[in-house]
Amino acid sequence: MIKIKCKICGEEFSIYPSQIKYGRKHCGYKCAGEAKKLLSGPNWKTWRPRARKICIVCGKEFFCKQAYAKIRKTCSRECVRIYFKSILSGKNSPRWKGGIKNRKNGYICRMAKAHPCADKQGYVLEHRLVMEKHLGRYLDPKEVVHHIDENIHNNHIDNLKLFSNTNLHTKFHSSKKRKHHGRETPRSVRK
Repeated sequence: MIKIKCKICGEEFSIYPSQIKYGRKHCGYKCAGEAKKLLSGPNWKTWRPRARKICIVCGKEFFCKQAYAKIRKTCSRECVRIYFKSILSGKNSPRWKGGIKNRKNGYICRMAKAHPCADKQGYVLEHRLVMEKHLGRYLDPKEVVHHIDENIHNNHIDNLKLFSNTNLHTKFHSSKKRKHHGRETPRSVRK
């Protein structure tokens, strides 16, 4: 038997060398329980020194492996999401294109997060923004902005016309088609 000091209370106690080999470093059950409380992680028997860090998002104290101490900044996955959302959003994002994006249908959208009609990502159709700036007010969601030359990329104010609802916009297009085909008379008059 050899004598060693307890890691918790500091008292000397006798132990067999084989017990040291299997991880016993405490004088009794009481000190072993205290050691278990101090160690972080579920596998306290295979414990390795851990780094004590403070989360930059929530300010909580947490422990991580020494190997990750330099790179780890947050305590949980939720805090990681919040961190990356704040750091890598908008102009700080590597995919930032100046706040302009094209929709699948070809319309151009601009970033306007404070706009009442902005989508989930904060974008609004550019032709609506141009018309709102010209009128000096927000457009009603029912109002329709029409491109006169039918080029959806030409969002100059001279190329835009405002309709109070979708019905009027549709009637305008149908009357334009009738004029184009040589039929200027309304359908109700025809037999």
